[in-house]
Amino acid sequence: MLERTSVGQKLVLLTTLLIVSMGILASSYTAWLSYQQDRDALKAQGLKLAQLYQRTLTDPLRLGDEYQVFELISAPFFQATPAANSHPQQLEHIVLLDDAGKVLSSSHPQIMPLGSNYKFAVVGANLSAVLPRVPPHLLETVVGDFYVLAPLGDNGVKYANLVLHYEKGSWTSELVAQAWQSVIAIVLVSLFMIFLARLVALRMVAPLTEMTKSMREFALNCGFRVNRITGVNDEITQLGAVFADLKSRLAEMIASSAQHAESQRVNLERAQRNEEQLKRALEELQYQKFALDEHAIVMITDVEGTITYVNDRFCRISGCSREESLGHNPRFLNSGLHPKIFFKDLYRTIAQGEVWHGEIRNRNKSGEYYWLDNSIVPFNGFDGKPYQYVSISTDITQRKNSENDIEKLAFYDPLTSLPNRRLLMDRLQHSLTSNSRNDKHGAILFIDLDNFKTLNDTKGHGVGDLLLIEVAQRLKKCVREEDTVARLGGDEFVLLLDNLSSKHDEAGAHTQLVADKILQHLNQPYALQDIEHHCSPSIGVVLFCDHSANADELLQHADSAMYQSKAAGRNTVRFYDERTQSVLLARAELEHELRHALDQQQLTLYYQVQVNESYQPIGAEVLLRWNHPALGMVSPVQFIPLAEETGLIVPIGYWVLQQACAQIKQWESDTHKCALVLAVNVSVRQFYQPDFVQQVQKLVAESGICPGCLKLEITESMLVRDVETIIATMLELKAIGLKFSIDDFGTGYSSLSNIKRLPLDQLKIDQSFVRDILHDNHDKAIVRTVIAMAQSMNLNIIAEGVETEAQRSLLARKGCTNYQGYLFSKPVPLNEFEVLLSKTWP
Repeated sequence: MLERTSVGQKLVLLTTLLIVSMGILASSYTAWLSYQQDRDALKAQGLKLAQLYQRTLTDPLRLGDEYQVFELISAPFFQATPAANSHPQQLEHIVLLDDAGKVLSSSHPQIMPLGSNYKFAVVGANLSAVLPRVPPHLLETVVGDFYVLAPLGDNGVKYANLVLHYEKGSWTSELVAQAWQSVIAIVLVSLFMIFLARLVALRMVAPLTEMTKSMREFALNCGFRVNRITGVNDEITQLGAVFADLKSRLAEMIASSAQHAESQRVNLERAQRNEEQLKRALEELQYQKFALDEHAIVMITDVEGTITYVNDRFCRISGCSREESLGHNPRFLNSGLHPKIFFKDLYRTIAQGEVWHGEIRNRNKSGEYYWLDNSIVPFNGFDGKPYQYVSISTDITQRKNSENDIEKLAFYDPLTSLPNRRLLMDRLQHSLTSNSRNDKHGAILFIDLDNFKTLNDTKGHGVGDLLLIEVAQRLKKCVREEDTVARLGGDEFVLLLDNLSSKHDEAGAHTQLVADKILQHLNQPYALQDIEHHCSPSIGVVLFCDHSANADELLQHADSAMYQSKAAGRNTVRFYDERTQSVLLARAELEHELRHALDQQQLTLYYQVQVNESYQPIGAEVLLRWNHPALGMVSPVQFIPLAEETGLIVPIGYWVLQQACAQIKQWESDTHKCALVLAVNVSVRQFYQPDFVQQVQKLVAESGICPGCLKLEITESMLVRDVETIIATMLELKAIGLKFSIDDFGTGYSSLSNIKRLPLDQLKIDQSFVRDILHDNHDKAIVRTVIAMAQSMNLNIIAEGVETEAQRSLLARKGCTNYQGYLFSKPVPLNEFEVLLSKTWP
């Protein structure tokens, strides 16, 4: 605390503490002397009072006269004791006791209740001699307490005692009184001494303060920074601190000046050396820039990709001047060859502060392409992020062109630009591995031009080359982009069909279609130097799926099949696989027979009854059957898909509609059959015919039937593609009153959003869900969902394939109201169906 005060404050504080301490000691000593005097006077007065009571023993008092005793003792006590008289509050109380110490009477009954025990004692050795009759057990010495006992006689009380108690701590009151008298004197003396000390301190402190202030101003004027000591008010300490600080600053300034002078000398020498090095570096940089501009293409962009610098070589190769390049993004050079992911990887690399290196093909101002071997170097700022990019490139267009030429010579036929044998074998090996992994088939078609040698011999090799070029172009048009057309040499070509069906028969059928297409295209006449030439091919085919097959062996098998084709008369196709060949031959024969089936009236209609919940017939589904004179009854599973693929389904479907309309017209005159509705299945090929709506409208109008008795059934698979065309066709037919039912519902992949847009009248639950409905919970759930959806869309519901009463009962409980299946009848000819209608239904 004293360290933070000034010199004057310290002097005043010490003087004040000294005066106060002396005053306290003097007051304490005076109070103590006063207390000792009162104590001795009280003791003497007590002895006198005891002697007074002793004389009363010769004239005992009665018990009722105790107040006379109080009066007797009070006067001499207060009169004879000046100390007690001056401090009457020191007499605490007067009590009358019996010899047992019980209180008989008291001047303070609240403090000393009657009948209570009072412990008292007599002080002073002489008192026991004065009061010999006091029982010994009543005598006890207690320092500070004064008791006077006197017997009162035997009238009513054996002993009566008068007790006077002088309060133990009464000397403190004297001390307080004496202290108050001293305080006033101490305060007055202290104020006077403080004034004198302050006056002396000001005389001493003022010069020190002025000196400290002058020193600090001197330091500031000299440019020194002198620290001010906080928390210390001592002027002498402040002055010493300023002197010490100023001294250290002067020493630092001298040392710093010396160091600065040395540093200036060293920097001057270094600057001279750096200037020489800089001159040499600038000269070297000029040479490097000249060399770089001669051999490299330089472009600098900011972080946003805006061009800020280009060199002369950049302008020459891009065809753009500096004015046309600066301020633009380099994307105006994009050739379109590289995918977006290429540039995303590039930008991600340089944005991370890493160098990117790669080859880029650009396009110059005139539209010509050129290749660059490019390196992009990011320059990072103080924050570690790139602030500009430097692109340094070299022109590798000639090298890339040479590489392309070499690749063409190595992998492509120079005449037709088709892949050669080497590239074909590489792709064939890749196809073997890929197809095996995906469980897909592939095919090789070995093609040899018939009588090509004769053309070369008669017209020359130049005309033969023109034919080969034209054949190559036609073959490329017969296959998919993913397939390969190669030339092995001479007039031999090979087609590699990849990623065909996983089923052997379907893969063979697809290959047969491609082969037929090739036969059709290559049989077209050729215009060769004003010469019209006709040429046919012989084609050998081999299918493959197992990756363990040998590529050379497959090619040999295809070549062998090609010679089988030549042996069969040329201009034909032969498969190396005998099983596939037999299947394809059977299919071709069946197709041939199907084309004549309609003309030879081998097709007929069968009818399968449809009933309601009361087992009452409501209509029938018309089903096509083919009764071949040699093959017998051909299954629809065999000829319907064939008719779809070959397009024969269009005329056949029109014939079915024509027969159905005629039958409906015939039933109109029969009251039991006029309300029957015939359901006819319509192919997707029919729907896509441009005149299909007009054909149906014409049939309905010419037959004169009620349109509501004809219901067209479409399959859900038709809705996979071109839904808008199907909806438009349905709406036109719906306008004339025809009904629509969707067959095989739940087996396709159509969207419910498309289903709800169709102008349907009925949903048909597919028989695949009905077959196991009694045992399969999934089928139950699907059927329940279809019925609920039909009810929510206000559509009629019918289930096909119902074979047992248990199935029908379960369907009925789930809400299905119409049924079709063997439980009611198999598909039967017309005469049997009409007999079925005439029987009594349960």
